[in-house]
Amino acid sequence: MRWRTAALLREAALNLWANGARSAVILLIAAAAVGGLGFLELQQADGLREFQDDYAAAGGYVAIVTRPNEPLDTGRCEALQERDGVVAAGSIRGTGTVSFASAPGVLFQSAAVTAGALQVWQPGIHVPPAPEGGSIVAGGAMASELGLATGSYTARAGEEPVLVAAVLRAERRNPQVQRWALDVSPAAGEAAECWVEFDRDAYRAGVDTLAAWFATGTQEPVVRPYFRRDEFTRDPGREFAQRPERFGWLAAGGLIAAVSVLSAWFRRAELGLYLALGTARSQLIGLLAIESALVLGLAAAGGLLWAFALQAAMHHPLPADHAWLAFRSAISGTLLGLVLAPAASALVARGSVAALLKDR
Repeated sequence: MRWRTAALLREAALNLWANGARSAVILLIAAAAVGGLGFLELQQADGLREFQDDYAAAGGYVAIVTRPNEPLDTGRCEALQERDGVVAAGSIRGTGTVSFASAPGVLFQSAAVTAGALQVWQPGIHVPPAPEGGSIVAGGAMASELGLATGSYTARAGEEPVLVAAVLRAERRNPQVQRWALDVSPAAGEAAECWVEFDRDAYRAGVDTLAAWFATGTQEPVVRPYFRRDEFTRDPGREFAQRPERFGWLAAGGLIAAVSVLSAWFRRAELGLYLALGTARSQLIGLLAIESALVLGLAAAGGLLWAFALQAAMHHPLPADHAWLAFRSAISGTLLGLVLAPAASALVARGSVAALLKDR
């Protein structure tokens, strides 16, 4: 038996061209299976990414350190910012209550904070250096009550006006300071709490080492997360590991193989004619494999382009790892179909040549 690769390639191309409607149906079904699988993977990954981003924005990687009946070292807290994996760290110390000349008799909580604490509560907030007359940071609720804005001036009762250096929007990460007047102080002295935000990857290890970092007093420090992960109803890691789409490539490959077998069933006489003319069964499988490769190659390319284009049209970002996940699943399904389709189609041509030719 002598393989004539060029002849098989030409014959496969002619078969696809001569039976354009049949080829188009297989191509469209395969493209829909591959593209649908890729799009589902993109949607699942995008949904989990949005949840992770929302979790981080809500303070999911923030921890709070306190020491019962004993203050913390402010400098020690601020020094955490030099550690790898720490996004921001800062301390807070209550200083009583205060009222303002524009609302006499209305009391607001006051506190001294370091700049790092403001960065934990509202990432990206900018507080300029205090001018000669001093400045405060107003919590969002207090600013609304007193009609304050960044750059305006206000006066504590019995004192000179001070600049409102910034309005703090900490509704998600620390809503209790929304009605506070905050003085930004240097990283020295004592503090009641130390707030620390970690990178996602460093969070667990960072929380485990915080107690040792502050182990300098007579009492053990208490470390607690801003909120526990189990307060959320979703576990992104487990959800990703158990996503149904992880087996989608098996379904896509099986569907492609099933459609190919159905197509081969209607070609029984044609396949029998090849055998009658001296084509070996191994060569027949090779011919079917080439036909499948040509169709599935176009289907995979078209399906993935459709999935990526649809995701982009929905105005969602397409990170490289998400694109790779969709590509890997789609290509896995295509390759499985490419392996199963010719072998399964060749089973249709089993038996005697005469029986196959009777179908003509």
